[in-house]
Amino acid sequence: MQQTATDTPAPGPTDDAPRTGATRVLWLSTVGFTLMFAAWLMFGILGKPISTEFGLSEVQLSWIIAAAVLNGSMWRLPVGMLTDRLGGRKVMTFLLAGSSVPAYLVSRADSYAALIVLAFFVGFAGNSFSAGIAWNSAWQTREHQGFALGVFGAGNVGASVTKFIGPPIIAGTAGASYVLGVHGGWRLVPVVYAVLLLVMAALTWVVAPHHDMLPRQGQQLREQIAPLRQLRVWRFSLYYVAFFGAYVALAAWLPTYYMDNFSVELQPAAYLTALYIFPASLLRPLGGSLSDRFGARRVMYWTLGAM
Repeated sequence: MQQTATDTPAPGPTDDAPRTGATRVLWLSTVGFTLMFAAWLMFGILGKPISTEFGLSEVQLSWIIAAAVLNGSMWRLPVGMLTDRLGGRKVMTFLLAGSSVPAYLVSRADSYAALIVLAFFVGFAGNSFSAGIAWNSAWQTREHQGFALGVFGAGNVGASVTKFIGPPIIAGTAGASYVLGVHGGWRLVPVVYAVLLLVMAALTWVVAPHHDMLPRQGQQLREQIAPLRQLRVWRFSLYYVAFFGAYVALAAWLPTYYMDNFSVELQPAAYLTALYIFPASLLRPLGGSLSDRFGARRVMYWTLGAM
């Protein structure tokens, strides 16, 4: 009896044959990650108008930003493991849809305590990085993984999205009111993100390959965490703190820094911050491609030396 397409087993994570749907996975995950990264760091631009409305000090504002960054980092290991077990389509859709709820509720916040709590839950969007890495790693062939992960990683250009759209929305809609009690000014920005996140969740669920790659399905927990016994995993984590940790912190805080120390308005401060963000994002595909050719460790040492 001839075997049907539905009976054919999906190639495993070590199979280097071309995989139908890998391109869809790459672009859906990249766009989704871009949106979630933008929502994750939106408080970098919203910080000043929020501080003005609520009378917050710089320390209080820093706690709002820190709450979002913290929750966007602390769940990355379990999210990556769940992606290996359940598939990126399910996990990315959940992250997109789930992040839209606190993003919308930020627009309804009426106290500093509410902002802290909601910023923490919005920060969950930051964990989409590990979900996207695991999803693309499962779908991309080994010789193209570096470039593909670089393209996906370039989604952190989303940190610039709010820098471009935030100030015009804030200035152009201040004092306005819309349907369903939506207010203009800074409160409109999280509503825009909530809608975009929901739309992207629907697209991911519908367009992504329904028969997902599950490289760790059925694997026991101790087997999944076995790489943590290797010293190089912790060493690479330390490198990541130096590279990405500093990048996120500066991307979130530079607008306020420019405004406070150089007396510039919100829009110029946002553009200056975007100049910092773009090279770190758009060079990622190049870094991934070089890693495919010369090895990730060598390229990482070159980058550390250049810094």
